[in-house]
Amino acid sequence: MKQADAIRKLGGNPERIAEARRTPGSFHCYLELHIEQGGTLDKAGVPIGVVEGIVAIDRYDVEIRGVANHAGTTPMPDRRDALLAASYLTIAVNEVVRREPGRQVGTVGQLSVTPNAANVVPGLVRMTIELRDLSAEKIARLAEEIRTRAKQIAAQTGTEIAIRPAAHHDSALANPEIQNRLKRPVPGWACNRSVLPSGAGHDAQMMARLGPNGYDFHSPAWTESATHPKS
Repeated sequence: MKQADAIRKLGGNPERIAEARRTPGSFHCYLELHIEQGGTLDKAGVPIGVVEGIVAIDRYDVEIRGVANHAGTTPMPDRRDALLAASYLTIAVNEVVRREPGRQVGTVGQLSVTPNAANVVPGLVRMTIELRDLSAEKIARLAEEIRTRAKQIAAQTGTEIAIRPAAHHDSALANPEIQNRLKRPVPGWACNRSVLPSGAGHDAQMMARLGPNGYDFHSPAWTESATHPKS
């Protein structure tokens, strides 16, 4: 179903959708409550997380070109194996991201191997690299380190590695005043809180363009107990 048809089905008029656009400063603040999608709060036994902001995301498309050749007749020293290079690069991403302290993450989540046959040395691999952190500067720097490692891997494996930017999403930092209000103790209610970033995107990331925003995460275990208290 097209978006316009979906809007009509809900009783809206897609031709007038621009009239519903909110302008910056049109609301006092935006606060989003969400169950934490990771296990940080649950693992720490903390029920409430005050979110610093939603992370920036940089995604890259990677193309690795080697030479497809017969698996039985191509000696190991003569191979230009694109999948081998992709494997080294995947490990390099993990090593670069883990090398320094912080909450940054790096992921290789997609690989496409050509010709993808059991008896052929892979000649082409397309893969993705995604980096996330509250600091856009940090993930840009990590990307440069990964590019350096990619050049070394290409020379080592006799392949060509091209890394191209595919997408960028700015971080959306929470408003400090709203964060401080969320950290305040509630009279008569003892509840520990932890400060953490949101590694996933949420509606507040878009609303942050229009006004002050804040985020509050709940531990899944706490949410369940609060919704269904034990008798």
